[in-house]
Amino acid sequence: MNMEPMPMIEWEKALDIQGGTQPPRSEFINHPQNGYIRLIQIRDFDSDKHKVYVPFTNKLKTCQKEDIFIARYGASTGRILTGLQGAYNVALAKIIKKDKKIDNKFLYYFLQSYIFQNYLKRVSSRSAQSGFNKNDLASVAVPKPSFLEQQKIASILSSVDEAIEKTQAIVKQTRKVRKGIIRELLNEGIDNTKFKDTPVGNIPISWSYKKLSEVTEIINGGTPSRSNNEYWENGNIPWATPTDITKQKSKYIKKTNSYINNQGLDNSSATLLPIGAVLMTSRATIGERSINTVPMATNQGFKSFICKNDELLNEFLYYLIEILKDRFKSLSSGSTFLEISKSEMESFLIQVPPIEEQKEICKRISSLDTKIQIEQQQIQKLSKIKNGLMQQLLTGKVRVPLNENEEVPQ
Repeated sequence: MNMEPMPMIEWEKALDIQGGTQPPRSEFINHPQNGYIRLIQIRDFDSDKHKVYVPFTNKLKTCQKEDIFIARYGASTGRILTGLQGAYNVALAKIIKKDKKIDNKFLYYFLQSYIFQNYLKRVSSRSAQSGFNKNDLASVAVPKPSFLEQQKIASILSSVDEAIEKTQAIVKQTRKVRKGIIRELLNEGIDNTKFKDTPVGNIPISWSYKKLSEVTEIINGGTPSRSNNEYWENGNIPWATPTDITKQKSKYIKKTNSYINNQGLDNSSATLLPIGAVLMTSRATIGERSINTVPMATNQGFKSFICKNDELLNEFLYYLIEILKDRFKSLSSGSTFLEISKSEMESFLIQVPPIEEQKEICKRISSLDTKIQIEQQQIQKLSKIKNGLMQQLLTGKVRVPLNENEEVPQ
């Protein structure tokens, strides 16, 4: 069977966009009230925490939950958003359908597709501030198969989205369970029934409490001179900055954005950390951490811990830091940015369970981390499948059958 090309229609014949309005901030209130309407902003599609309401006037542009938006400006340019009702601000452009024979869900997926997004990226990059206007979209070609085929394509893609959403819900629930369990395990341990009051709180009677300097060696970082290329050329030593930790958000770190060489290491206060150190950010962003799986150095934005393995497991300390962040921040100081000093870290008291109990605690928390990781990998796999389907179905490379007796064109 010869595959017929996907029918297309010009954007101007099929669609239009309508920009929103921006009421003055002095009119914003945080709770619903008679005579007020919710003002929809880009951030509202991510969270309901910061709802804003404004006085209703005829000048406002309004929307329903089924309406589709494109984010117009800045880092969010091109995001396709839907599902909220109210008035909307100038950062959003509402899609107006001139051609009523375009299915809403089909349109939603087309606007997410690489075809449209790549086009939007090109036109948005023409100005200093990323963004687009109505004229920029005039030459976009919109696929327009039969209405039934549009619905079937949307149904196929929706089924993948549903699978993604279910998996995301599992991740969210597992994170919630983990949050409760980690505090319980790190404060109460496993099957403990007798507790004692200590400077670090009420802990099992079999646990001890010690200064970090008693159970770890605490290492500052350093930066070789940036003006001397000899310290950086052909660098073979991973050199971590806080960004390396915050960007990857992983328990383990192997690669960094920058590398130094032995000369740079010898001519700076940087220290080569052995495998298994706990690298913790201690400046500005405090308490983010990873365990290095290769020898590594850091800049001065870290306090790194080399654990005395017969007393404190590096993985246990990694998890413990998660519930100690607020205490670390309370000890930090600085006029430009907050930083916690080495002396504060050395005298900082932590709870220390017996090694075997530390191992079991880490095992239980790690099992939840593994579950989250597996589900996240599934989300990535499903997203890849969805992107492949969009490329095939929205370009006409693969056409869906319109009845049970019709074969899919090859």
